Amino acid sequence: MKRLLIALSLALVGSFAAEAAKIAAVRAVSADGRDENVGDVLARCRLKAGAEYDAQQCARDVRELRDSGEFEEITANVEEGADGLVVTYSFKRKMRFLAPLNVKGNDYWGVGKITKLADLKDGYAYGEADYAAAAGRIRKEYQKKFFPDVKVTPVVEPIPDSPGAVTVTMVIEEGARHKISDYTFEELLAFDFGVKKDEHFKGLKIIRFDDILKKFACTTIMNIHVKIWDYDDVDPMFEKIAGLIRQYGAEKQCYMMSSSDRRLRAFHEFAPDINLCVGWDGNKTDMLSMTNRALAVGAKKVQLFKPYFDQSSVDYAKKNGILCNVFYADDPDEAIRYIDMGIDCILTNDYLRVSNAVRAHVKELNK
Repeated sequence: MKRLLIALSLALVGSFAAEAAKIAAVRAVSADGRDENVGDVLARCRLKAGAEYDAQQCARDVRELRDSGEFEEITANVEEGADGLVVTYSFKRKMRFLAPLNVKGNDYWGVGKITKLADLKDGYAYGEADYAAAAGRIRKEYQKKFFPDVKVTPVVEPIPDSPGAVTVTMVIEEGARHKISDYTFEELLAFDFGVKKDEHFKGLKIIRFDDILKKFACTTIMNIHVKIWDYDDVDPMFEKIAGLIRQYGAEKQCYMMSSSDRRLRAFHEFAPDINLCVGWDGNKTDMLSMTNRALAVGAKKVQLFKPYFDQSSVDYAKKNGILCNVFYADDPDEAIRYIDMGIDCILTNDYLRVSNAVRAHVKELNK
């Protein structure tokens, strides 16, 4: 956001050029009055007192000072004085940031996280626009976490006895963090849920279960994690969920998944025609427990949770006629390893890239 401003009157320049006007004085001033060290600026300017004025050289001086990266703003102004032209270079020097970044008012994130988001490097020179951009990066990440009213203000303060050096404090007013339940569905449609995870998924929106069924019923095997079933104090909505699945004739394509065996068992009694998938319940030691749970509740699938499974988990499930999902793999090489282990389905956030790699691998195996 660097600016090149050359304040020259065209009429004045024309008359000066016609008369081959002489330069009476060349000056440099700090635009904000904070910098008395103007010698280095004047030393780099090629226009000198006593020489004829050259508008193109004046422009080159400004451009070269700008391109040095040391200045946030550099302008040149030419005025007619009693003894000739007076050329004044006005500059605003960037400020050298000295770590650490100070943070005030933060609660949701610690100083380390906010420092990483600000991405200010110790000893580098930054302008006001750069510090504002750092605050903007922090603000954007807060907003992804549903802090819509967050305010982030950079406070830049000179360091005494260290010319050009500053400390920076990010003053944060987080405001209330909103919950999904605070919004209507129509309001939620305005949010970018993809970018909340990563820029790679920017643009992905929230959708309804029946939108998914409209698109994929009877063409796609769907593993559906019903997260409300993981909580005992939430209405499981068995009737509504089963009704939608039956409405689209997707009973054989849907596998309803939860970590709660109690909920799975209850849903199986309510809708025995719809498949179940057992989710991980936090057991980190028994590599065979998920298959045993699946057999107990009548599930046809288990959803293994990395890293808490191994080859014995897959072999035992297959031996008992249980299909295996794994959560998750966004890396194609990792997905291929799971296929080689005998995994039937891989959950991924990056379907196209992982699917292409797996298809190519399977094709190679079948040659």
